[in-house]
Amino acid sequence: MNLQDVLRPELSNRSLKEEYVLGGTHDERSAVQLLNRWNRIGNFEREYERDITEFNEENFIDMFTRLNYMTRLGFNAFKWSVTSYLRWLNQQKGWNTEAPLRALQGITFQQLSRDAVYQEKYFGSFSELRDQFRRSLVAQGYEERSRTWDTTRFLVALAWFGVKREEVTEIRKSDVSDDRNEIYLPISKRILVLPAELIARIRLYRDADTVERPGNGGVMTVHYKDSPYLFRTFKSPKVTEVLGLIKNLNRSPGPGKRFSYNRIYWSGIFCRAYAYEQTNGRLQAGDRALAEELFGEHYNHPTAYHARFNEYQNFKRYFYE
Repeated sequence: MNLQDVLRPELSNRSLKEEYVLGGTHDERSAVQLLNRWNRIGNFEREYERDITEFNEENFIDMFTRLNYMTRLGFNAFKWSVTSYLRWLNQQKGWNTEAPLRALQGITFQQLSRDAVYQEKYFGSFSELRDQFRRSLVAQGYEERSRTWDTTRFLVALAWFGVKREEVTEIRKSDVSDDRNEIYLPISKRILVLPAELIARIRLYRDADTVERPGNGGVMTVHYKDSPYLFRTFKSPKVTEVLGLIKNLNRSPGPGKRFSYNRIYWSGIFCRAYAYEQTNGRLQAGDRALAEELFGEHYNHPTAYHARFNEYQNFKRYFYE
């Protein structure tokens, strides 16, 4: 890859930003990530009609908020990139960057509103998720129950009910119970209990030999690849690109939710944690063991725990309070 081609040509002070990144001790992957980070900053430079060296505190807060950083770690990494560049300009190029550095220094993660992220990428209930899924299909010209989308439909459903992305593609047809509302999860070795209506539709998907797909100006019926796996397509006996399938939901024009497996997964986790609170009382920050049980993950460091706990509190405030 030619790293000189990564930065957009219209980027403000492009040559300086390129020199700053490529002059550092980064491997190719890290350099590409940093260059793309500056492309994102460039979007805000064009909107504000000023170089980042002219940003004020309001500009920085607006940019960081709209970049949708949900963790302090992500925010700090991005803030450090900007701070480091401004210091480099001052020390190596003699630029006066005191004002933007002072503005940056005072900005904290707590100042950023995450409401836009919850509005765009999270779901407050399973019914909202289903409604938004249907809207995406209709906006793209499909019928609500189009079988073309069955693989994606049930990937989304299992994300909501707490199946991690690395496990969902390992589920076999034989893991779906014929007489109980259950699916065996082969990696975590646990039993997932689902609503009766949903498991009935998953069984129909499991047993289907064919699927619909657009073609020749209409709809074609094609055969699924022969496979022991639940999630397969007419091209492959096993789904491996979960993110790509779900990303197709975001092609619908106009306003609407943006679908992400990870955000759907955590929406479901947080929704069930809130339901638990309604029966058993409020989850306290100090009750880490209960939080680990509700969130389904173990925290080796307090920072990771508090980041997740705060994410849940913000989710709950946005959707329910």
